[in-house]
Amino acid sequence: MKDRLREDLKVAMKAGDDLAVQTLRMILAAHKNEEIAKRRDLTAEETTAVLNRAVKSRQDSIEMYVKGGRPESAEKERREIEIVKRYMPQMLSEAETAEAADAVIKELGVTSKKEMGRVMKELMARHPGRVDGRLANQIVASRLA
Repeated sequence: MKDRLREDLKVAMKAGDDLAVQTLRMILAAHKNEEIAKRRDLTAEETTAVLNRAVKSRQDSIEMYVKGGRPESAEKERREIEIVKRYMPQMLSEAETAEAADAVIKELGVTSKKEMGRVMKELMARHPGRVDGRLANQIVASRLA
């Protein structure tokens, strides 16, 4: 993954794509910081977690920019999210997430909302980096209501 990011950074620099260059440098820096913190190379799941944090950070920024009346900055963040998502595994669709949640609920035999945490933990563990946590939370909550 790191090699792909570096190669794409070179291509973006040659093409003069400043936004891509800036975004790819940010991803590489976050990846490197995580490697330094862990004192080893990152696994694929850990790399996906770094990318997920980058997307989440930008989504939060978009909300703040929209509330602050800065649509141009919000749009820049949206474009950065699209660049980051190129390197993330394909997310499960809403139907696939619902199917996976139903399977986990059935397998664990969960019937009450009190055990929602167990379901979410198992669902996220089975599909690392491929499940939208907010969507999964809504689906599980509706199934256990």
